[in-house]
Amino acid sequence: MTTTDDLQRALTALSEDLTAGQWIPHRSERELASHIAIGLQTPAGEKPENLHDVVRAAFHVVGPNVATPSMTNGCWAATTLRCAAVLEPARVANSDEGHLVAAQVLNLCVEVAAR
Repeated sequence: MTTTDDLQRALTALSEDLTAGQWIPHRSERELASHIAIGLQTPAGEKPENLHDVVRAAFHVVGPNVATPSMTNGCWAATTLRCAAVLEPARVANSDEGHLVAAQVLNLCVEVAAR
């Protein structure tokens, strides 16, 4: 079992929680998701190895409060940061698994931002 497999499971679990209404994203989480989704749809962001830059820029805009207990349980912010860290090396990001994780991040960001 690889790290990208773990990330795929974490993203799937968050998506299922969102769909089931077990996770209601806070405004700051929706804002973070929106910034990440927009960043991932730019020409530079379309490359999975740039996910860490997109996530870093989104956190810079939204601020660190997105990961505090008063704003969220931290799962969304932590999972997003883990995805960015794992996909930072181009060899990982450009693998089939890396592309799948990046696509899952984008899909979940769009779902969260729309809430």
